[in-house]
Amino acid sequence: YDHIAALAYRWTQGEQFSAIVQDSPIDEGDLVFSFRRGIDLLRQVRNAVLQDDPSLSAKLKECIAKMDRDEVSIWL
Repeated sequence: YDHIAALAYRWTQGEQFSAIVQDSPIDEGDLVFSFRRGIDLLRQVRNAVLQDDPSLSAKLKECIAKMDRDEVSIWL
């Protein structure tokens, strides 16, 4: 899972998905799935601390925005 964390970090720094996929043995769909699961976890934590720690909630919102973009974003 350290490998996925490193890829997620690169993604949050604005790197293109195609470049990340080229350096990864993980299939594209599995990588998107992993990133989406990370976004879901960030949202759950943000919602849990919303009332008690607005500052942490704001930081988590920023993290979500960095993860939930381009190929990883879901538009319904």
